[in-house]
Amino acid sequence: MCGFVGVIHQDGTPVQLSDVKHMTKVLTHRGPDDEGYYQDDDITLGFRRLSIIDLSHGGQPLSHDNKRYWIVFNGEIYNYIELRDELKADGQTFSTDSDTEVILGMYQKYGVEAASKLRGMFAFMLIDTQTHEVYGARDNFGIKPLFYSEADDGNVYLASEKKALISLLDDRSINDQALQDYMTYQYVPDPESLTPSMHKLEPATTSPRSRVSRSR
Repeated sequence: MCGFVGVIHQDGTPVQLSDVKHMTKVLTHRGPDDEGYYQDDDITLGFRRLSIIDLSHGGQPLSHDNKRYWIVFNGEIYNYIELRDELKADGQTFSTDSDTEVILGMYQKYGVEAASKLRGMFAFMLIDTQTHEVYGARDNFGIKPLFYSEADDGNVYLASEKKALISLLDDRSINDQALQDYMTYQYVPDPESLTPSMHKLEPATTSPRSRVSRSR
């Protein structure tokens, strides 16, 4: 199951780790086994883990290629063994046996096309610390959710469950059209949610790589 959050500041102010810890704590029920964080001045990732694969070394946020790439990931990649063998043949090395690190290796090789080669159910967010790019994706059927909200100042908040966003942003307004859709269809069609400022990344969708404005 697992749960993750991410905060990206574009306004030049540092992300407060306490905010990310607060959001992550809300997702404890999704990952009771472990928690972890990656922090930079303007981007911070938080994670709650349910241990399934590589119980000893699969903690997140997870890094790859001498800590250039970092990821938070919820889901399961069914073809990760074949993909890892392909990447090893290209000379990549891995420090874990987890499917999570394979996603990072695929991004290193294929860039934004990496998600199209994954078979499974997934939502993830990763960062490249050299180019300062952020990239996220959701599986073809939308099995795993990914919510996001962009504030007026350009700061972006992401989470695998909407309640983590609500806990920090405290937006309890109602999207009237989404509510009508829910009463009609018994669900809210993507990319909307019941909260106007919060949206869902659509299934089979990748976010464009966006550069984070550096605060230093």
